Amino acid sequence: MIVNPNDGKLYGTTQGVNQTIANPPPPNTYGNWGQIFSFTPATSIPTPINAVHTFASPSPTAAPFDGAQQHSAFSIDPVTGMLYGQSAAGGATNDGMLYAVNPDGSQFTDLHDFSKDDGRNPHGRIVLLGGVLYGIARSDGKLPGGSASSSSYGFGTVYAYTLTAPLANGPVSVLHVFAGAPNDGAFSDHGYLTPVTIGGKTILFGMTQCGGAGPKNSACKGNGDGSGVVFQIDPTATPGSAAAFGIVFRFALVAMGGTATPTLLYQFGANANDGIKPIDNVIKVGNTLYGMTVYGGASGPSTKSGAARM
Repeated sequence: MIVNPNDGKLYGTTQGVNQTIANPPPPNTYGNWGQIFSFTPATSIPTPINAVHTFASPSPTAAPFDGAQQHSAFSIDPVTGMLYGQSAAGGATNDGMLYAVNPDGSQFTDLHDFSKDDGRNPHGRIVLLGGVLYGIARSDGKLPGGSASSSSYGFGTVYAYTLTAPLANGPVSVLHVFAGAPNDGAFSDHGYLTPVTIGGKTILFGMTQCGGAGPKNSACKGNGDGSGVVFQIDPTATPGSAAAFGIVFRFALVAMGGTATPTLLYQFGANANDGIKPIDNVIKVGNTLYGMTVYGGASGPSTKSGAARM
C-alpha cells in the first residue's frame, strides 16, 4: 500500500475479489483477477473497502486489455495524483501489464503489455523518477548473444518506461537482463528498486532471490541457481550489469562495520482471526503502521482472503 499525498488516502491492490466463482479458469488465483482499493486511514477500516478498479478477464481477443494478478505497489505522481502500477498477468499476451489510473478509477490506461523478450510476470513497486517509470519483471528477458546450445532467455529484467502526454501504450527500455549464477542475479520476487543519490547521480539498488556466486540454494534450482545478489544500476546508462554478491539486510542505522539486532514488533498467526503470510512493504501514517497479509482474516486461513492490519 501507499499514501497518496494529494488526498491522504491509502491505495493498494488485491490478487482477487472477495467473491466465489465456480470452476475459475487459469491463471485465475482466487476466483477472479483482483482490484485496486482505497480508504482513508482511521482506527476503524471500512468494510467493504472501496474498489477503485476491478480487473477484468486477462485473455480478451482484442484491445483494450486489462491486468490480472496484482503483485505490486504503486508509484504516485505527486502533482496529478495519477497511480502507476503493474500486474503479473493480463495484457495482450497475458504476460503482465504496466498501467496508469486516476485515483477515482477513471482514465485507466494500458501503458505496456509485457512479453517474453522484455520480461514477464512483473512484481514489486514501480519507481517514478523524472518522468520515467522503473520496475522489475520476475522472469525471462531476451539475453544478448544467445546460442542454440544455451537458453537465449534470462531470469528477469530491469526496465524503464518514459511517460508521454497524453498517456499511451508504448515500448519499455530493457536496462538489464539477469543471467543467473555465478556472475549475475536472478528471480527478483516482490522486490523493488530503491533510488539513492551518490555524488549528484541517482543510482538504483535492488536484490534478487537467486543468482550470484554464493552456495547453491535448492529453492533457486531452475531459477538461476545461487543464493541471491544485491545489485546497482545506473538508469541513465546503456544496459548495465549486476554488482556485488550475497544478501544484505539492514535492520537499523549503525556505523559502517557495526552490527544491528532486529527487534520483533509483532508475530502473525497469534489467533484464529489474525492475518498470516505478510508480504511487500508496510507504511507509517501518523503513529500507525498499515500492511497486508496474503492469508487469514476473520474467516480464517482457509479462505485465502488476506487482511489489512497493524
